[in-house]
Amino acid sequence: MSPIELPLNLSNKDVLNMLIKISERDDPVSFTAEEKQIVLMIISELKRGYVDPFLILDEWLKVEVLECFESSCVLKWQYLEDLKVLKSINSDLLSTFLLDHMKALLSDENSSYDFSYTLNNHAKLWVYEKLPPDVKAFLSEMISGLGSKTVLNTLSNAVLIGNFNWKYLLSIISVFIQQHQNSELLKGMVDEFSKNSLEEKNKTLLFSTLIIARHCCTEKARYFNNYPTWFSSLNLKNIAVFTFFFECLTQIVPDEPPLYLKIHVNKVPTVPASCRKYLTEYLTLCKTRLSDLNETTDYIGIFNDYYEKDEEGQEADVRRAMSIFQENQEIPKPLLEASVFRKQYYEKVFLRRLLSVPESSDSNRAELIKKLHSAGKISNTLFNRWVSLSKWFHL
Repeated sequence: MSPIELPLNLSNKDVLNMLIKISERDDPVSFTAEEKQIVLMIISELKRGYVDPFLILDEWLKVEVLECFESSCVLKWQYLEDLKVLKSINSDLLSTFLLDHMKALLSDENSSYDFSYTLNNHAKLWVYEKLPPDVKAFLSEMISGLGSKTVLNTLSNAVLIGNFNWKYLLSIISVFIQQHQNSELLKGMVDEFSKNSLEEKNKTLLFSTLIIARHCCTEKARYFNNYPTWFSSLNLKNIAVFTFFFECLTQIVPDEPPLYLKIHVNKVPTVPASCRKYLTEYLTLCKTRLSDLNETTDYIGIFNDYYEKDEEGQEADVRRAMSIFQENQEIPKPLLEASVFRKQYYEKVFLRRLLSVPESSDSNRAELIKKLHSAGKISNTLFNRWVSLSKWFHL
Protein backbone atom coordinates (compact mmCIF):
# COMPACT_ATOMS: atom_id res chain seq x y z
CA MET A 1 0.00 0.00 0.00
CA SER A 2 1.32 3.44 -0.90
CA PRO A 3 1.93 5.91 1.96
CA ILE A 4 -1.04 8.01 3.01
CA GLU A 5 -0.66 11.77 3.07
CA LEU A 6 -2.24 13.29 6.17
CA PRO A 7 -3.94 16.69 5.81
CA LEU A 8 -1.90 19.45 7.46
CA ASN A 9 -4.91 20.78 9.31
CA LEU A 10 -5.65 17.46 11.02
CA SER A 11 -6.57 17.93 14.69
CA ASN A 12 -6.95 15.69 17.72
CA LYS A 13 -10.70 16.06 17.42
CA ASP A 14 -10.69 15.04 13.74
CA VAL A 15 -8.80 11.84 14.41
CA LEU A 16 -10.80 11.01 17.51
CA ASN A 17 -14.05 11.50 15.58
CA MET A 18 -12.77 9.10 12.98
CA LEU A 19 -11.98 6.51 15.63
CA ILE A 20 -15.36 6.97 17.31
CA LYS A 21 -17.11 6.56 13.97
CA ILE A 22 -15.26 3.29 13.42
CA SER A 23 -16.13 2.07 16.92
CA GLU A 24 -19.84 2.67 16.34
CA ARG A 25 -20.10 0.33 13.39
CA ASP A 26 -22.72 -2.36 13.77
CA ASP A 27 -20.43 -4.91 12.17
CA PRO A 28 -17.63 -5.56 14.71
CA VAL A 29 -14.86 -5.94 12.13
CA SER A 30 -11.26 -4.89 12.67
CA PHE A 31 -9.83 -1.65 11.39
CA THR A 32 -9.02 -1.66 7.73
CA ALA A 33 -5.34 -1.57 6.85
CA GLU A 34 -5.75 2.01 5.65
CA GLU A 35 -7.35 3.15 8.91
CA LYS A 36 -4.57 1.53 10.93
CA GLN A 37 -1.96 3.23 8.80
CA ILE A 38 -3.56 6.63 9.32
CA VAL A 39 -3.55 6.34 13.08
CA LEU A 40 -0.11 4.78 13.31
CA MET A 41 1.34 7.52 11.15
CA ILE A 42 -0.10 10.09 13.52
CA ILE A 43 1.43 8.29 16.48
CA SER A 44 4.82 7.93 14.83
CA GLU A 45 5.18 11.53 13.72
CA LEU A 46 5.79 12.90 17.17
CA LYS A 47 7.58 16.03 15.93
CA ARG A 48 4.45 17.37 14.32
CA GLY A 49 3.31 19.90 16.86
CA TYR A 50 -0.34 20.20 15.92
CA VAL A 51 -1.35 16.61 16.84
CA ASP A 52 -0.90 14.98 20.26
CA PRO A 53 -0.90 11.23 19.49
CA PHE A 54 -1.01 10.17 23.14
CA LEU A 55 -4.00 12.37 23.85
CA ILE A 56 -5.79 10.80 20.90
CA LEU A 57 -5.22 7.24 22.09
CA ASP A 58 -5.90 8.11 25.72
CA GLU A 59 -9.30 9.28 24.51
CA TRP A 60 -9.60 6.17 22.38
CA LEU A 61 -9.00 4.14 25.52
CA LYS A 62 -12.10 5.69 27.07
CA VAL A 63 -14.19 5.26 23.94
CA GLU A 64 -13.24 1.76 22.84
CA VAL A 65 -11.23 -0.18 25.43
CA LEU A 66 -13.40 0.63 28.45
CA GLU A 67 -16.46 -0.29 26.42
CA CYS A 68 -14.87 -3.67 25.75
CA PHE A 69 -14.36 -4.13 29.49
CA GLU A 70 -17.94 -3.22 30.27
CA SER A 71 -19.75 -5.25 27.62
CA SER A 72 -17.24 -8.04 26.81
CA CYS A 73 -17.35 -6.99 23.17
CA VAL A 74 -14.62 -7.49 20.58
CA LEU A 75 -11.76 -5.02 20.77
CA LYS A 76 -11.46 -3.95 17.14
CA TRP A 77 -7.76 -3.15 17.26
CA GLN A 78 -5.12 -4.38 19.68
CA TYR A 79 -3.15 -1.21 18.97
CA LEU A 80 -0.61 -1.78 21.75
CA GLU A 81 0.83 -4.64 19.69
CA ASP A 82 1.42 -2.30 16.75
CA LEU A 83 2.84 0.48 18.90
CA LYS A 84 5.57 -1.80 20.27
CA VAL A 85 7.04 -2.46 16.83
CA LEU A 86 7.07 1.15 15.59
CA LYS A 87 10.73 2.18 15.26
CA SER A 88 9.80 5.87 15.41
CA ILE A 89 8.57 5.56 19.00
CA ASN A 90 11.39 5.13 21.49
CA SER A 91 11.03 3.02 24.60
CA ASP A 92 10.73 5.99 26.98
CA LEU A 93 7.81 7.47 25.07
CA LEU A 94 6.11 4.08 24.84
CA SER A 95 6.56 3.49 28.58
CA THR A 96 5.06 6.90 29.33
CA PHE A 97 2.08 6.14 27.12
CA LEU A 98 1.51 2.67 28.62
CA LEU A 99 1.78 4.06 32.15
CA ASP A 100 -0.78 6.75 31.32
CA HIS A 101 -3.05 4.03 29.98
CA MET A 102 -2.80 1.96 33.15
CA LYS A 103 -3.43 4.97 35.37
CA ALA A 104 -6.44 5.91 33.24
CA LEU A 105 -7.88 2.44 33.74
CA LEU A 106 -7.21 2.40 37.48
CA SER A 107 -8.82 5.80 38.03
CA ASP A 108 -11.83 5.32 35.73
CA GLU A 109 -14.95 6.74 37.36
CA ASN A 110 -17.52 5.66 34.79
CA SER A 111 -18.10 2.34 36.53
CA SER A 112 -17.25 2.49 40.22
CA TYR A 113 -17.88 -0.36 42.67
CA ASP A 114 -18.11 0.01 46.41
CA PHE A 115 -16.41 -2.20 48.99
CA SER A 116 -19.47 -4.35 49.73
CA TYR A 117 -20.13 -5.12 46.06
CA THR A 118 -16.47 -5.93 45.47
CA LEU A 119 -16.30 -8.14 48.56
CA ASN A 120 -19.14 -10.30 47.24
CA ASN A 121 -18.46 -10.30 43.51
CA HIS A 122 -14.75 -10.02 42.73
CA ALA A 123 -14.28 -13.79 42.51
CA LYS A 124 -17.31 -14.16 40.24
CA LEU A 125 -16.61 -11.33 37.81
CA TRP A 126 -12.99 -10.21 37.63
CA VAL A 127 -10.82 -13.32 37.86
CA TYR A 128 -8.69 -14.32 34.90
CA GLU A 129 -11.03 -17.01 33.57
CA LYS A 130 -13.93 -14.53 33.46
CA LEU A 131 -12.18 -11.69 31.64
CA PRO A 132 -12.95 -11.24 27.91
CA PRO A 133 -10.10 -12.63 25.74
CA ASP A 134 -9.46 -9.24 24.14
CA VAL A 135 -9.19 -7.60 27.56
CA LYS A 136 -6.68 -10.20 28.72
CA ALA A 137 -4.61 -9.67 25.57
CA PHE A 138 -4.74 -5.89 25.96
CA LEU A 139 -3.68 -5.99 29.62
CA SER A 140 -0.92 -8.51 28.87
CA GLU A 141 0.55 -6.16 26.25
CA MET A 142 0.39 -3.27 28.69
CA ILE A 143 2.02 -5.26 31.51
CA SER A 144 4.81 -6.70 29.36
CA GLY A 145 5.55 -3.25 27.92
CA LEU A 146 5.83 -1.64 31.34
CA GLY A 147 7.69 -4.36 33.21
CA SER A 148 6.79 -6.05 36.48
CA LYS A 149 8.27 -3.51 38.91
CA THR A 150 6.58 -0.54 37.23
CA VAL A 151 3.23 -2.33 37.24
CA LEU A 152 3.63 -3.29 40.90
CA ASN A 153 4.55 0.27 41.91
CA THR A 154 1.57 1.65 39.97
CA LEU A 155 -0.83 -0.79 41.64
CA SER A 156 0.67 -0.11 45.06
CA ASN A 157 0.46 3.67 44.70
CA ALA A 158 -3.14 3.48 43.52
CA VAL A 159 -4.14 1.45 46.58
CA LEU A 160 -2.21 3.62 49.03
CA ILE A 161 -3.66 6.83 47.59
CA GLY A 162 -7.11 5.25 47.54
CA ASN A 163 -7.99 6.53 44.08
CA PHE A 164 -8.75 3.40 42.08
CA ASN A 165 -11.51 1.41 40.42
CA TRP A 166 -11.86 -2.06 41.97
CA LYS A 167 -12.82 -3.70 38.69
CA TYR A 168 -9.73 -2.59 36.82
CA LEU A 169 -7.35 -2.97 39.75
CA LEU A 170 -8.34 -6.61 40.25
CA SER A 171 -8.52 -7.33 36.52
CA ILE A 172 -4.94 -6.10 36.11
CA ILE A 173 -3.86 -8.16 39.14
CA SER A 174 -5.51 -11.27 37.65
CA VAL A 175 -3.49 -10.94 34.44
CA PHE A 176 -0.31 -9.82 36.22
CA ILE A 177 -0.31 -12.75 38.66
CA GLN A 178 -0.28 -15.40 35.92
CA GLN A 179 3.52 -15.15 35.90
CA HIS A 180 5.17 -16.83 38.91
CA GLN A 181 7.66 -14.02 39.46
CA ASN A 182 4.81 -11.51 39.52
CA SER A 183 2.97 -13.63 42.07
CA GLU A 184 5.96 -13.35 44.37
CA LEU A 185 6.03 -9.57 43.94
CA LEU A 186 2.32 -9.31 44.74
CA LYS A 187 2.81 -11.45 47.83
CA GLY A 188 5.41 -8.96 49.03
CA MET A 189 3.04 -6.05 48.36
CA VAL A 190 0.18 -7.71 50.24
CA ASP A 191 2.44 -8.56 53.19
CA GLU A 192 3.62 -4.96 53.34
CA PHE A 193 0.03 -3.65 53.15
CA SER A 194 -1.00 -6.03 55.93
CA LYS A 195 1.87 -5.01 58.19
CA ASN A 196 1.40 -1.27 57.65
CA SER A 197 -2.40 -1.31 57.96
CA LEU A 198 -2.20 -3.10 61.32
CA GLU A 199 0.62 -1.00 62.72
CA GLU A 200 -0.98 2.28 61.59
CA LYS A 201 -4.54 1.14 62.35
CA ASN A 202 -5.55 2.03 58.82
CA LYS A 203 -8.97 0.44 58.20
CA THR A 204 -9.20 1.43 54.55
CA LEU A 205 -5.85 -0.17 53.73
CA LEU A 206 -6.70 -3.29 55.76
CA PHE A 207 -9.99 -3.79 53.91
CA SER A 208 -8.20 -3.33 50.58
CA THR A 209 -5.55 -5.84 51.66
CA LEU A 210 -8.20 -8.44 52.52
CA ILE A 211 -9.83 -8.19 49.10
CA ILE A 212 -6.54 -8.26 47.20
CA ALA A 213 -5.33 -11.28 49.21
CA ARG A 214 -8.59 -13.11 48.61
CA HIS A 215 -8.47 -12.29 44.92
CA CYS A 216 -4.92 -13.62 44.59
CA CYS A 217 -5.91 -16.79 46.44
CA THR A 218 -8.88 -17.23 44.10
CA GLU A 219 -6.44 -17.16 41.19
CA LYS A 220 -4.59 -20.06 42.90
CA ALA A 221 -1.37 -18.13 42.54
CA ARG A 222 1.87 -19.87 43.48
CA TYR A 223 2.79 -17.75 46.51
CA PHE A 224 -0.71 -17.45 47.97
CA ASN A 225 -1.77 -21.13 48.30
CA ASN A 226 -5.29 -20.63 49.65
CA TYR A 227 -7.14 -18.15 51.81
CA PRO A 228 -7.46 -20.36 54.94
CA THR A 229 -3.67 -20.73 55.02
CA TRP A 230 -3.10 -17.01 54.42
CA PHE A 231 -5.62 -15.96 57.07
CA SER A 232 -4.48 -18.38 59.78
CA SER A 233 -0.82 -17.38 59.30
CA LEU A 234 -1.41 -13.65 59.92
CA ASN A 235 0.96 -12.29 62.54
CA LEU A 236 -1.28 -10.53 65.07
CA LYS A 237 1.54 -10.22 67.55
CA ASN A 238 0.09 -8.07 70.31
CA ILE A 239 -3.17 -7.08 71.97
CA ALA A 240 -3.54 -3.76 70.12
CA VAL A 241 -3.00 -5.28 66.68
CA PHE A 242 -5.26 -8.29 67.38
CA THR A 243 -8.04 -6.12 68.78
CA PHE A 244 -7.92 -3.69 65.86
CA PHE A 245 -7.96 -6.52 63.31
CA PHE A 246 -11.02 -8.22 64.77
CA GLU A 247 -12.80 -4.91 65.27
CA CYS A 248 -12.44 -4.38 61.52
CA LEU A 249 -13.65 -7.89 60.72
CA THR A 250 -16.63 -7.41 63.03
CA GLN A 251 -17.58 -4.27 61.13
CA ILE A 252 -17.91 -6.12 57.81
CA VAL A 253 -19.67 -9.30 59.04
CA PRO A 254 -23.03 -8.22 57.51
CA ASP A 255 -21.36 -7.88 54.08
CA GLU A 256 -19.11 -10.94 54.19
CA PRO A 257 -19.74 -13.88 51.82
CA PRO A 258 -20.57 -16.99 53.90
CA LEU A 259 -17.42 -18.85 52.80
CA TYR A 260 -15.12 -16.35 54.50
CA LEU A 261 -17.13 -16.37 57.73
CA LYS A 262 -16.78 -20.16 57.76
CA ILE A 263 -13.03 -19.94 57.24
CA HIS A 264 -12.65 -17.34 59.99
CA VAL A 265 -14.56 -19.59 62.41
CA ASN A 266 -12.34 -22.59 61.65
CA LYS A 267 -8.90 -21.11 60.90
CA VAL A 268 -8.17 -18.53 63.60
CA PRO A 269 -4.71 -16.88 63.71
CA THR A 270 -2.64 -17.29 66.86
CA VAL A 271 -4.46 -15.52 69.69
CA PRO A 272 -2.64 -13.49 72.39
CA ALA A 273 -3.55 -14.84 75.83
CA SER A 274 -5.61 -11.83 76.90
CA CYS A 275 -7.59 -11.56 73.63
CA ARG A 276 -9.86 -14.59 73.95
CA LYS A 277 -12.83 -12.38 74.77
CA TYR A 278 -12.55 -10.37 71.53
CA LEU A 279 -12.20 -13.55 69.50
CA THR A 280 -15.17 -15.25 71.18
CA GLU A 281 -17.40 -12.23 70.48
CA TYR A 282 -16.39 -12.22 66.82
CA LEU A 283 -16.87 -15.98 66.37
CA THR A 284 -20.30 -15.80 68.00
CA LEU A 285 -21.28 -13.03 65.60
CA CYS A 286 -20.06 -15.08 62.62
CA LYS A 287 -22.01 -18.16 63.70
CA THR A 288 -25.14 -16.10 64.25
CA ARG A 289 -24.81 -14.57 60.80
CA LEU A 290 -24.30 -17.99 59.21
CA SER A 291 -27.34 -19.33 61.04
CA ASP A 292 -29.40 -16.39 59.76
CA LEU A 293 -28.27 -17.27 56.23
CA ASN A 294 -29.16 -20.95 56.81
CA GLU A 295 -25.50 -21.87 56.38
CA THR A 296 -23.29 -24.26 58.34
CA THR A 297 -19.81 -23.47 59.66
CA ASP A 298 -18.18 -26.09 57.37
CA TYR A 299 -15.88 -24.73 54.69
CA ILE A 300 -14.45 -28.10 53.53
CA GLY A 301 -16.54 -30.45 51.43
CA ILE A 302 -17.67 -33.99 52.20
CA PHE A 303 -14.58 -35.40 50.50
CA ASN A 304 -12.30 -33.01 52.45
CA ASP A 305 -11.56 -30.80 49.45
CA TYR A 306 -11.34 -27.01 49.65
CA TYR A 307 -12.41 -24.56 46.95
CA GLU A 308 -12.07 -20.78 46.86
CA LYS A 309 -15.75 -20.49 45.90
CA ASP A 310 -18.60 -22.12 47.81
CA GLU A 311 -20.50 -23.03 44.65
CA GLU A 312 -17.48 -24.81 43.14
CA GLY A 313 -16.96 -26.90 46.27
CA GLN A 314 -20.60 -27.89 46.53
CA GLU A 315 -20.80 -28.90 42.88
CA ALA A 316 -17.53 -30.83 43.21
CA ASP A 317 -18.98 -32.84 46.12
CA VAL A 318 -21.98 -33.83 44.00
CA ARG A 319 -19.83 -34.78 41.00
CA ARG A 320 -17.51 -36.89 43.16
CA ALA A 321 -20.44 -38.68 44.85
CA MET A 322 -22.04 -39.34 41.46
CA SER A 323 -18.79 -40.68 40.03
CA ILE A 324 -18.31 -43.15 42.89
CA PHE A 325 -21.97 -44.23 42.77
CA GLN A 326 -21.80 -44.78 39.02
CA GLU A 327 -18.90 -47.20 39.48
CA ASN A 328 -20.56 -49.62 41.91
CA GLN A 329 -24.15 -48.42 42.46
CA GLU A 330 -23.40 -48.13 46.18
CA ILE A 331 -23.81 -45.06 48.36
CA PRO A 332 -20.32 -43.55 48.82
CA LYS A 333 -19.00 -44.10 52.35
CA PRO A 334 -18.20 -40.38 52.90
CA LEU A 335 -21.90 -39.59 52.35
CA LEU A 336 -22.96 -42.11 54.98
CA GLU A 337 -20.40 -40.71 57.41
CA ALA A 338 -21.39 -37.13 56.70
CA SER A 339 -25.08 -37.91 57.28
CA VAL A 340 -24.13 -38.83 60.85
CA PHE A 341 -21.08 -36.78 61.82
CA ARG A 342 -21.63 -33.68 59.67
CA LYS A 343 -25.40 -33.76 59.59
CA GLN A 344 -25.93 -30.01 59.22
CA TYR A 345 -23.60 -29.74 56.25
CA TYR A 346 -24.99 -32.92 54.70
CA GLU A 347 -28.61 -31.76 54.93
CA LYS A 348 -28.31 -28.00 54.42
CA VAL A 349 -25.58 -27.94 51.80
CA PHE A 350 -25.00 -31.28 50.08
CA LEU A 351 -28.63 -32.41 49.78
CA ARG A 352 -29.77 -28.95 48.77
CA ARG A 353 -27.32 -29.04 45.86
CA LEU A 354 -28.01 -32.70 44.99
CA LEU A 355 -31.79 -32.22 44.91
CA SER A 356 -31.68 -29.04 42.81
CA VAL A 357 -31.83 -30.97 39.52
CA PRO A 358 -35.04 -32.73 38.35
CA GLU A 359 -35.09 -36.47 37.61
CA SER A 360 -35.39 -36.07 33.85
CA SER A 361 -32.15 -34.07 33.65
CA ASP A 362 -29.84 -36.76 35.07
CA SER A 363 -30.93 -40.37 35.48
CA ASN A 364 -27.77 -41.40 37.36
CA ARG A 365 -28.27 -38.58 39.85
CA ALA A 366 -31.92 -39.65 40.25
CA GLU A 367 -30.84 -43.21 41.08
CA LEU A 368 -28.48 -41.95 43.79
CA ILE A 369 -31.25 -39.77 45.26
CA LYS A 370 -33.67 -42.72 45.36
CA LYS A 371 -31.08 -44.96 46.98
CA LEU A 372 -30.29 -42.35 49.65
CA HIS A 373 -34.02 -41.98 50.34
CA SER A 374 -34.45 -45.75 50.63
CA ALA A 375 -31.56 -45.85 53.10
CA GLY A 376 -33.20 -43.15 55.24
CA LYS A 377 -30.58 -40.55 54.29
CA ILE A 378 -33.09 -38.21 52.62
CA SER A 379 -36.25 -37.32 54.54
CA ASN A 380 -39.69 -37.92 53.01
CA THR A 381 -40.29 -34.17 53.00
CA LEU A 382 -37.19 -33.40 50.94
CA PHE A 383 -37.71 -36.38 48.66
CA ASN A 384 -41.35 -35.49 47.93
CA ARG A 385 -40.31 -31.91 47.21
CA TRP A 386 -37.77 -33.21 44.68
CA VAL A 387 -40.43 -35.47 43.10
CA SER A 388 -42.76 -32.47 42.75
CA LEU A 389 -39.94 -30.46 41.17
CA SER A 390 -39.30 -33.26 38.68
CA LYS A 391 -43.01 -33.47 37.73
CA TRP A 392 -43.17 -29.69 37.24
CA PHE A 393 -40.21 -29.76 34.87
CA HIS A 394 -41.71 -32.72 33.01
CA LEU A 395 -44.93 -30.79 32.22
